[in-house]
Amino acid sequence: MEMGTQGFPTEYQANAYGELPGDSVQPELEGFRVRYPMDEAAWAYLLKSGPDVQREVLKDFKPKEEGQADYSALVISFCKRRRQQLQQGIMPPPAPSPEVVQDVSDVGDGRMREVFWVMR
Repeated sequence: MEMGTQGFPTEYQANAYGELPGDSVQPELEGFRVRYPMDEAAWAYLLKSGPDVQREVLKDFKPKEEGQADYSALVISFCKRRRQQLQQGIMPPPAPSPEVVQDVSDVGDGRMREVFWVMR
């Protein structure tokens, strides 16, 4: 059994977005392909880019013009840049997970518990 960098077997190790192996972004990618048409080569390049890069594409790909017939060159260029950043260790960090913070306040003769979501 191969151990990953997080001290767990690699099949149970999450990526930078908290996704476990087997978590799929495929439905989101299909929607992306409908919105931004591309040729088979660009689609294959996107699919081979891995889940971290795919998430970055889904989150950050914003062409200057919408409604073009073909985004192949832009998609490949964007994926290539993100792949290089990932290999160099300079990918933008994933969005932080909210942290639950509880505040217990006196209210009359009882106590009221408030839960806040805090982004760190």
